[in-house]
Amino acid sequence: MEDNEIIIGTQTWSKYNTNTLIFQNGDLIPEPKTKGEWYNHIKEGKPALFKSKEFPGEVLYNYYALTDPRGILTKEWRVPNLIDIRNLFDFVGGKEVAALKLKSTNPNDFEEIVFLEEQEIARKITIGNSSRFTAKSVGARSPNGRFFSGMSANFWIIDEEMPFRLNLIDGETTAFVDNDTHFIRTFGFKIIDYAFSLRAIKKNVPSKKS
Repeated sequence: MEDNEIIIGTQTWSKYNTNTLIFQNGDLIPEPKTKGEWYNHIKEGKPALFKSKEFPGEVLYNYYALTDPRGILTKEWRVPNLIDIRNLFDFVGGKEVAALKLKSTNPNDFEEIVFLEEQEIARKITIGNSSRFTAKSVGARSPNGRFFSGMSANFWIIDEEMPFRLNLIDGETTAFVDNDTHFIRTFGFKIIDYAFSLRAIKKNVPSKKS
């Protein structure tokens, strides 16, 4: 196993979020500088990235960057799908505790809300980040260019070309998978209009339906 990999059950995950600034052919991934430019990239279906100001080195990608034929990931890695996430949840003990076991316990990475119950504090100390996934609350970027940080870790899932989001919220043990129905109802935009982190899974350890 390489230093940049972690084994969780039968899966091999990247130890870190993908933060490349270039496609595999060497082309730069566009980085819109203003909210207006960001919105236009979304509206026109163009790839784009956003560098987090609160988490230096962390990058958020829009859906069009992930699905661009030039590719963000090397050939050994891929974007996770729903089966991958279901198997991940199953291995760590279910979605009811998944967030706690996947989130970093470093307050600089994931600052929990201040009114956690004593039982939740004890659970965090005992099993927090036991998977070593070490998710950070890098946040997300909305289609109007607004950046949300400090509240959650948001990761891309693509299943049969359909986009989903893995959502790990501060103060919560439960992990969520969101779809367009939730996003349109709650925010008025589709998931493809947002930018999230990407955590890659290795191809040579395929996830299987349980």
